Amino acid sequence: MSQVSFEKLLEIMEAKDKRLVDEVGGLQVIAQNLGSDLENGLQMISDHDLDQRKQKYGENKMERKAPPSIFELFMEAMKDTTIIVLLIAAVISITIGAVICSIQLGKTCPRKPLWDIGY
Repeated sequence: MSQVSFEKLLEIMEAKDKRLVDEVGGLQVIAQNLGSDLENGLQMISDHDLDQRKQKYGENKMERKAPPSIFELFMEAMKDTTIIVLLIAAVISITIGAVICSIQLGKTCPRKPLWDIGY
């Protein structure tokens, strides 16, 4: 059985590249180096052994990336040409509707433009 260094294990985990797994001899070799079994996982080990494994290999947890904020999602959506065209069309439509209504109905127009709100 070939030895797989802790650094190599970290490299495999971070890169998530199957070729690196194949370079060391496959999953079976990695499992043997970790004292584990691909079918059954870890055999019953004592708390002391478990603590030693945690110290050597760390917690068996992956870091979660923070989800994108609403602003980041909005900015990503603004890169889409279709969204940009629809926004421009909406602004033009609202502006034309408000102007035409103001021209035809004057002060009684229910769709007052933003520049004519008056308090």
